[in-house]
Amino acid sequence: MKIVLSVLLTFCWYFGIGQNTLLGIWEGALKLPQQELKIVFTFSENEGHAAALLNVPQQSPISIPADTVNITAKNVYVRFKKFKIEFRGSLINDTTISGTFLQGAEFPLLLTKTDKVAKVELPARPQTPKPPYPYQVKDVDFYNADESIHYGGTITYPADKTNLQKYPAVLLISGSGPQNRDEEIFGHKPFAIIADYLTRKGMLVLRVDDRGVGKTTGTFAGSTTEDFMHDAIAAFDFLKQQPQVNKKMLGLIGHSEGGMIAEMIAAKRGDIDFIILLAAPGIRNIDLMAAQNVAIFKSKGFSVAAAENYGNLFKLMCTGILKSKTMEEAEEKTVQNIIEWNAPIAVKKELHFESIDTIRMFASSFVKEVYTVPMRYFLQYDPMPNFKKINCKVLALNGSKDIQVLPGPNLAGIKEGLKHLSKKKYKIEELPGLNHLFQKCKVCNIDEYITLEESFSPLALEAMSDWLQQQKIITP
Repeated sequence: MKIVLSVLLTFCWYFGIGQNTLLGIWEGALKLPQQELKIVFTFSENEGHAAALLNVPQQSPISIPADTVNITAKNVYVRFKKFKIEFRGSLINDTTISGTFLQGAEFPLLLTKTDKVAKVELPARPQTPKPPYPYQVKDVDFYNADESIHYGGTITYPADKTNLQKYPAVLLISGSGPQNRDEEIFGHKPFAIIADYLTRKGMLVLRVDDRGVGKTTGTFAGSTTEDFMHDAIAAFDFLKQQPQVNKKMLGLIGHSEGGMIAEMIAAKRGDIDFIILLAAPGIRNIDLMAAQNVAIFKSKGFSVAAAENYGNLFKLMCTGILKSKTMEEAEEKTVQNIIEWNAPIAVKKELHFESIDTIRMFASSFVKEVYTVPMRYFLQYDPMPNFKKINCKVLALNGSKDIQVLPGPNLAGIKEGLKHLSKKKYKIEELPGLNHLFQKCKVCNIDEYITLEESFSPLALEAMSDWLQQQKIITP
């Protein structure tokens, strides 16, 4: 459930007069209210087919192949479907494209052709573990059951000269968006930090590259949370086979959508001893995302009335889209929902719903984003049926300043779902001052993620360790 600006596409291009000029590396600086992000496009051609990659080095080392692009002799239009991003630009000369970057708001973006992308200096990340380590580190490779996907990951476990000791073990499951095994974002490597911390406490930890990332094959685009669940099951089965593992103490730690996956797996299997949910959904995703939109709109400076009214509209539009049998039907329902939306005129003006043209333009963009197999699956998820089937130990954590998974309704939902368990078997805790990435935040909006030096709060690490000790999974 992370909202990440970076990442894009493989384009289907129409090459006009500017074909040779457009191939190559283009970079520019996107000036946002609280930060400046480097945007890098790489345009290439292979056997008559054009492709493009987009990188945002400050956010992730991953280059993501693209979706849709139209190019004429002088103009380019790019749409980044998953992230609701569009870029329109015009070729000024052989080395310059002037354009507009859209994601919720419009930002001017000037791209310059370059032979080599300049290195980006990120803020210090002092928590990132560095060798030598007082434990064993092993890179591993494995396949899923039908061998259609090859996975790359890292196992860490305590140093043991006899190689006979058995350790409690855990699989880390990353949140939404393509992530490497460290769940790297903005130079932060939270999974590397968690693995280091828990291994020092006496656990064996497995972390794995997502499909289509790093050493893991497969295609990320178009995959649903259920597909990622199957990836996690393959990783868990591999973990279970390791000779150093205590099979009576096997668990999952999932962050955000990864926590949703942990819920799904724990409801299916009886060989899981514990799960730790880090900002995982505790209410229906459609309700969670409506609340998320309200909080984010407020953090962006919109009025309370505009934010709250849009939250209601968001849920109404998504409900209509989920019931639609075609994209055309979904778009018409969305237009009708906006027209009939009972919001003050001032709110409609603030959100630019003033004319049928702007309404139709918004509806078209919104439906293209929501009317996809992955998003439809995600929006329809209700954790309550899974909670009722979970019988393992559960720790659920939320940051009090999380504006992507709001702690109040979310933790209340988890508490309701787990009430069939003994109170000794689960714990639900709101951690003060932490955001969605479990960083100690200051202004506590999404733009701040990149500027903070802290990658993962010691408060959250200690909360996990204390609970694992209470459950006798690790020793003090």
